[in-house]
Amino acid sequence: GHGLIGNSLPALYLGCDLLIEPAFSTEMAQCFGEFLDARGITFFSSVPSLWSSVLPFAAPPISKKIRSAFCASADLSVANWKSVKNWLGSQVDFRNVYGITEAGSWISALPAGVEYREPGLVGSGWNCEFRIDPANQEILVKAPYVMRGYHSDPIATEAAFSGDFLRTGDLGRLDPELGLQLLGRSKDQINRGGLKISPVEVEERLRAYPGVMDCCVFALPDPIAGQVVAAALVFSGKHPGSRELKDFCRETLSEFKIPEKFYFVREIPRSSRGKVNRSEIFGLLKKEP
Repeated sequence: GHGLIGNSLPALYLGCDLLIEPAFSTEMAQCFGEFLDARGITFFSSVPSLWSSVLPFAAPPISKKIRSAFCASADLSVANWKSVKNWLGSQVDFRNVYGITEAGSWISALPAGVEYREPGLVGSGWNCEFRIDPANQEILVKAPYVMRGYHSDPIATEAAFSGDFLRTGDLGRLDPELGLQLLGRSKDQINRGGLKISPVEVEERLRAYPGVMDCCVFALPDPIAGQVVAAALVFSGKHPGSRELKDFCRETLSEFKIPEKFYFVREIPRSSRGKVNRSEIFGLLKKEP
């Protein structure tokens, strides 16, 4: 959806030049600014994990030809948005974009020029209507471009809709001024004794700790609470102890959201689209020294 529907088909439909390069590599990351300049790129879309490879190594583009750039398919932190915005330059409209394949890929982003000041903010939608299911905070969307159903699967089709609204499987809330704010996937939500916790909120706080390169917050089974919060982190240097990390989280997070356990890993497993593979995280866990 992101690559084909979001990027390729609109470019061809509008009569633009579409550049398809080999798979993204370490070599390309180290000279990404030069690459954008040499190809005369005016628009491109990305995923957050791309920027973790580009920002530490590549000099920014100097041609000033880029007009806009999107970031989608995974959670984008406020700190990363600011870093990318600074790298691209003030003239570039850099947006966090929300989309799902069942609704034709991209469907919402903050208006141009609006600061991305909270994680998950994606605006009021492009020719669509959002609702939030009060029972579980699931995002529902209605639009003329939403799919009619899953091919030859009426049971899955019925489960995917609530009346005319498509169930996205994503959690969110509606801000009266800035529109939709994404809170994560419903399947990733942590239930700690009946208290619901969004991993995205905890990850946003942990990414603000000095030296954190990447992180993943997930549920651990607990005999009393059912589930408790845990976190896997990638540090650029020596990592702190659990007490320091808990105290740091406690400055902005409620006590029940603070991770009980921290694991320090070399990398966080991700899909080709930059999404965290939470089902694989347990295979990489390392116990604290």
